[in-house]
Amino acid sequence: MTPLAPTQTPEAGTIDMKLEVVNLPVSDVDRAKRFYQKLGWRLDGDFAVGEDFRAVQLTPPNSQCAITFGKGHHRDPGLSSRSDAHRPRTGLRGPPGVSQRAVCRAAA
Repeated sequence: MTPLAPTQTPEAGTIDMKLEVVNLPVSDVDRAKRFYQKLGWRLDGDFAVGEDFRAVQLTPPNSQCAITFGKGHHRDPGLSSRSDAHRPRTGLRGPPGVSQRAVCRAAA
C-alpha cells in the first residue's frame, strides 16, 4: 500500500478492513458463555471487575472474528434486554432512504 500525503483521504477500497470483534447484548452472561462453548468456540477471556463489570470473549473455530458480551459495558443498558429490542435507537443510522425503524428491526 502506498503511503498517503497528509492531505489525502483514503478511499474505502484502499483500506485493509477486517471485522475482528462483534459486541452482542445478552441477558444472561453465563448462559451465553455455555451456549457458545458447547458449539466449540474458544474462550479467549472472561474478565470481571467487581460486581458491576464482566466481559467475555469467544472465537469460533477457524475464525479471525470474535464475539464479546458481558455486563456493564454497553453504552445503552437497554441493549442488555430483549424486551425492549424493538425500541428505536438514536445512535443507529441507516443509508439514505432507509428509515430508522427498519435499521432498528435489522439490528434486533
